[in-house]
Amino acid sequence: MRHWILAVLIGLATAFGGTAMAQQNINFEQFDPVYQPLAEAFRDGDHKAAQRVLKGLERQHGKTADFEFLSGIVTLLQMNDAGALRLPFLARRMRNHWLQAVEYDPNHELAHFSLVQYLANAPGIVGGSLDDALKHRDRLHELDSEHRFMADIVIAMVQEDEAAELAAWDALFASQPENAQIRVNYAAQKINQEQYERALEQLQAALTLVVTSDDEADSRVLTQLQYQWGKLAAVSGQELDQGAEFLAYLLAEDRLPEGMSQGWVQLRLAQVEQHRQNDEQAQQLFSAAEQFASDDENLRKALTEQGHCQRSC
Repeated sequence: MRHWILAVLIGLATAFGGTAMAQQNINFEQFDPVYQPLAEAFRDGDHKAAQRVLKGLERQHGKTADFEFLSGIVTLLQMNDAGALRLPFLARRMRNHWLQAVEYDPNHELAHFSLVQYLANAPGIVGGSLDDALKHRDRLHELDSEHRFMADIVIAMVQEDEAAELAAWDALFASQPENAQIRVNYAAQKINQEQYERALEQLQAALTLVVTSDDEADSRVLTQLQYQWGKLAAVSGQELDQGAEFLAYLLAEDRLPEGMSQGWVQLRLAQVEQHRQNDEQAQQLFSAAEQFASDDENLRKALTEQGHCQRSC
């Protein structure tokens, strides 16, 4: 995409024990410029700063669909720091903000899509309902929204309908044939699901779209793509030479996916070298990755599973 985008991961499956997760891309250019200060707070995951921004806007913009939609996103950020007892209350508040948004504007696509994710994944005790999720999914189709494909994917994943999910992804790819980002996102999901052939197919397709581009956004996608290719090699034992080459590029050029430390790239390359039986090089890389583990619990856990990080981090 040719503009700056803030990607907000709506992790409702994690929150409610469901099966579907979807990434919602929020382009702040589509909102009134007064909401721009929220972008930095969202990027930093700072719900207190985001609440302060909304408080200052409430008098003039409070009874609008955009205000209610963004209030729901801020509530989601609050859930990240909330204890178990508070989560159900925040979850219902988040849902109510999005319901209010579509009351103010029945055509608010992002609010409908957020409700699809919430209602499909949340248990009934906090207002989840697959039937209601389907109504919002159908509204996205009526609006011919670009979010209708992801809504179909969410529903298919919740219903564990693999054929419907695959068809929805294919429809999304066909609707945006030059969008490499969605292909990389898909590949990342399929790597986590150990569906390596499907992941590799879309990584290869995405590579043809970005490898010759000098656009800054495409460069960021290429960095993500190369890491995911390396991760695929690391966890599957496939594509070892290409995976090692891409990971080595990232380290040599000091390019990292946003929010990721160098330690993750070193870990993945170490795993690849283990597959290639280059044990000495693998051990050096594992040791190098340990330097980044003290501030990263997930990296620390991954290294521990590899037999590292037990004493030094």
